[in-house]
Amino acid sequence: MNIVIHTGRLGADPEIRKTNSGKSVVNASVAVYAGKDVSGNILTDWYRWTVWGDQADRFAAKAHKGDAVMMKGRSTVKTYQKDGQDMKATEFICEDFMIQRKEEPKAAVVTSVKASDYNFDDFPQEPMPWE
Repeated sequence: MNIVIHTGRLGADPEIRKTNSGKSVVNASVAVYAGKDVSGNILTDWYRWTVWGDQADRFAAKAHKGDAVMMKGRSTVKTYQKDGQDMKATEFICEDFMIQRKEEPKAAVVTSVKASDYNFDDFPQEPMPWE
């Protein structure tokens, strides 16, 4: 089976393009956490995903730089020539995706509650599962 799943963050806003036949296509760069080096610096791997058709339209409309994404699909290897040498590149074709919008941090709401505010006699007196 050729199934690939990457979870990470979008490195840029997706830009939609159209093929000569009018089919939509989006290329998306996804940054994936790859651990830490010996100095404790965070390592990041970048993966380039291609989204086609109606999914590309939806992806471009909803996804933005910094959003957390889960990309699911398959990998394929493309061969090409550069400066007379045969080269290979792995490409990821998206078949499904999920987006979690990056939100601004919300202000914390602190509420002061005293035990005397509650009537503990109203709570059911059932044994706890570990009792």
